[in-house]
Amino acid sequence: MPPGTWFAKPRILACSIALVSAIAGCSSASRRFDGAAAEAGLVRSEIEGLDFRHAVFRPRRTSPGIGPVHVYLAGDGAPYIQRTLPAADPTPRRPLVLDLMALDPAPRLLLGRPCYHGLARTRGCGPDLWTRARFGNQVVASLAAALSRIIPEARPMVLIGFSGGGALAVLLARRLPNVVGLVTLAGNLDTEAWTQLHGYSRLAGSENPVDGGALPPRVKQLHIAGREDGVVPPAMILRAARRLGGRVPLLPATTHSRGWQDHWPRILDEIGRWEADEYR
Repeated sequence: MPPGTWFAKPRILACSIALVSAIAGCSSASRRFDGAAAEAGLVRSEIEGLDFRHAVFRPRRTSPGIGPVHVYLAGDGAPYIQRTLPAADPTPRRPLVLDLMALDPAPRLLLGRPCYHGLARTRGCGPDLWTRARFGNQVVASLAAALSRIIPEARPMVLIGFSGGGALAVLLARRLPNVVGLVTLAGNLDTEAWTQLHGYSRLAGSENPVDGGALPPRVKQLHIAGREDGVVPPAMILRAARRLGGRVPLLPATTHSRGWQDHWPRILDEIGRWEADEYR
């Protein structure tokens, strides 16, 4: 059956039932994320970006510290419920970044994307913003505005992005002058190559992170790949990192979504050494 014909007449009832079920499931995705965040000792708030509201998750008990703030950016979540049918709520179902944040002693926060975390029906939101334009200027500009309101320009930050969050981390590092470090985990750093690999439609309306070339020297970079990752393969990350700069550690026994927690304490130690050199 050609793409886009999933709604053909003989399947209307079945697909309608699937759609209702998917919407019901999606509506609880944000609540599940909030629950997992609360269990990790994080408190949710919301902040205005440029054109959108954003959810922000921070530790219940915080110490301001003097070093950089670690800003976590989650993956794409579930943009679609079928290949051509956008989800009602793209919020991640498996919040890996929450597990990583729980191991991080630094000042830290998780910044949600526009329209994620139960905000899909708020002003300005529409499926384009979590499908083909998920890395577009409107998304990146609003994230940058939100971060500028949360973290003063005099305070440095390290961006930590998983999967599609890695793409956004690269795009934000180009815009925010107080970004001093960038860590991507299974980062989708070349969206053109990624869509071609999987036979997906081009992300029209998105920026491709590698297109801007090398990041400024002030930004220390780690682009970490899982050796067993079939979603964003190590070779793809290696090629992108040659254009962006930065090292590419390859983690054994690590897929796209599994194994990261085992390596994360050692990676945090390396980030800590960056910061010690900068603020000793």
